[in-house]
Amino acid sequence: MDLLPGPFFATLKHDGVYDVGDGMAKAMNSEKISNVKEVADFIVFDVFVCNNDRNYGNSMLVPFNGSRKFKYVLLDHGYCFDGPCWHLAEGQDLPYRTSFVPWKTDGIVGESSFKNAADRMSLTDADMDSLLASMPREWRLEDAEYANLKYAMTNRSKEIIMEAIYESGAQFGGLI
Repeated sequence: MDLLPGPFFATLKHDGVYDVGDGMAKAMNSEKISNVKEVADFIVFDVFVCNNDRNYGNSMLVPFNGSRKFKYVLLDHGYCFDGPCWHLAEGQDLPYRTSFVPWKTDGIVGESSFKNAADRMSLTDADMDSLLASMPREWRLEDAEYANLKYAMTNRSKEIIMEAIYESGAQFGGLI
């Protein structure tokens, strides 16, 4: 199945695609999930963008390449930046916290899985300018909102991301 990243109002439910709360997905052997080792990346990404709405319905298992393998896919980032109706004041930092973890965690080999992901979570001013420029026109921000979001995202701390992961360690089955 070909999936395209980008902003969408909705997607059709396809046969053979499961939200990770579905009984079939819960029972699936992790060896059938090609990117199970990326679960730590997903967790760190949600902390990085301050997405507090990860749940079964926006985490999917999708078959790919005509094989019997599946891939985790993340949908719906509408609650990133700490909620659906966010507003950042000048110099405001976003909170650091983990969200619900609906995925199989057996691809996490320990603290290093999270540290490797956190090391990749940094944005330069140029990165942020590029990302914000790619937003749909109707989502464009006023100058102050743009500057505040750019500040908040380029100043995310991988050390504090790791602290949030450690504080939520119990939900990862003692893997850290």
